[in-house]
Formats: sequence, C-alpha cells, structure tokens
Amino acid sequence: MLGAAIVHPDLKEVIPLAPEFIIKQDGQSKNDCERNAAKRFFDSLRKDHPHLPVIITEDALSSNAPHIREAEKYNLHYILGVKKGDHPFLFRKVEEAQENGEAVQFELSVTFFRRDSMPLYS
Repeated sequence: MLGAAIVHPDLKEVIPLAPEFIIKQDGQSKNDCERNAAKRFFDSLRKDHPHLPVIITEDALSSNAPHIREAEKYNLHYILGVKKGDHPFLFRKVEEAQENGEAVQFELSVTFFRRDSMPLYS
C-alpha cells in the first residue's frame, strides 16, 4: 500500500489521503509495483486537488528519472533521498560544486534514545 498525508511544518494537524493499493490491476499479467501505484496516486491527487501546491518526500527507491518525470508531469515538487552508490554522477556534481564554492555545507545533529521492551501501558 502506498500511503500519503498532507502535512504542514507550522501545523500539528495531519490529513491522511486515500491510499493507493499495490495489487495486480485488472487485465494485467504482471504484478503491480510501488512505481505504478505512485503514478495512479499522482493522477488521483491532481484530479482531487488540481491547484494544491505539493512537495512530495520519498526514499531513495524513488530517485530515478522515470519517477521524477512522472512527478513533474503532475506539477509536483519533490525532496528525494539518494544513495551515493546509486547516483555517482549526482555525487560527482555535488563534489564539483563544493570544490568551486557553489555548495553550502551544513551539519545537523539528531539525538535518539532507544530501549527495547518498554511497556506501552500500565
């Protein structure tokens, strides 16, 4: 299932959207996949909200040209995760930009606490 929600950085409310199921479609011989589910989701999102400004965030599985073209076709902006091993050309360009002083580097520190077997209720 491909899930989505509308969130805003200044608001606490989250609005879940109807999920797009990853199942074999009628008349198809091949199994469905996340990429095809995303195409259907983009289409239904724009039918329901044709003028809503949207930024989608997705993991590195979505960082590929066909998926990006599909998002752009529906006027969707995006923030996609990338992995260095999967995108050597992109990372070479980033390194070149750093060497030329065209890229800004910043650091972000995140602290997590973890403990197994915590009680969820009393």
